[in-house]
Amino acid sequence: MSSVAEPVPPRWFLHAQTFERAGIIERPGVDAHPTILSFFNYTTLKGTKYAKSDESAWCSAFVCAMFEQVGIRGTKSAAAASWEKWGVELLNPRLGCVVVSKRILKDGTEGRHVALYAGHIDAKHYASLGGNQNNCVCTKSHAYADTVTYRWPTGES
Repeated sequence: MSSVAEPVPPRWFLHAQTFERAGIIERPGVDAHPTILSFFNYTTLKGTKYAKSDESAWCSAFVCAMFEQVGIRGTKSAAAASWEKWGVELLNPRLGCVVVSKRILKDGTEGRHVALYAGHIDAKHYASLGGNQNNCVCTKSHAYADTVTYRWPTGES
């Protein structure tokens, strides 16, 4: 009987899981969640009016915080598209890699979302762990067809 070893999750992915287990979720109204606001401290939005609301898009701020808090430089940008050229490109996803995907904005234009790859679901879907997914830190299904790129931090094995 042969067995395949499960991949060891990278430290930034394990760190991100602690926020999911903590149940970090947006608060309705003006009482923004302080942990979500703290993610903006790792971006150039720190101190701006956008960093004072958990209604601001915060998926990239979350990913920035996860990397920076374990000693890896992120993009410092609150824009999900900033991750498209970060690190090194992977041809195939790897547990914990950054996944940039397409999303349709309210005005009908195409935007970006960024999260961490959390595993294969089926031929059409993968799981991602990220912030601002269903207004919280959670693991969610995404379509492989919407993937723009998979990225890995430079210098990490």
